[in-house]
Amino acid sequence: MGAKKILVPVDGSDGSCRAAAQAAELARALDAEVTLVHVYDATAVAAMGLVALSQVDLGKAQDEVSKAAFSKAEASMGEVKLSHRQVFGDPAKEILAMAENEGFIHIVMGSRGLSPMQEVLIGSVSERVIRHAPCPVTVVR
Repeated sequence: MGAKKILVPVDGSDGSCRAAAQAAELARALDAEVTLVHVYDATAVAAMGLVALSQVDLGKAQDEVSKAAFSKAEASMGEVKLSHRQVFGDPAKEILAMAENEGFIHIVMGSRGLSPMQEVLIGSVSERVIRHAPCPVTVVR
């Protein structure tokens, strides 16, 4: 078996920062690596009218949002083996695909992200991840 890896979805919210801190603690105890992932939500992009942006501009916007989310999470983590990923798509689907395809031993995530209205409309990302994850999931409040 390869290195132990913990997946932490981040979006810049306080909840995802608390999850990152908890994941870092767990990673130190298990000698595991933490992968922070920021999923740039395709549905939200379309709703905000950003689809009219060029691929270059959309990529720059994604980079900016992801870097901000990563920086905020890292500030709460302390010393830990760390990697970053940014993907584009439906957050729950992308988190689940990564967990299943890349052998993560645990997912640690916040209970609510930055868009409570969207969660009401399409269902909570954390709830969908809990129901379908191939590994244990810790939801941090």
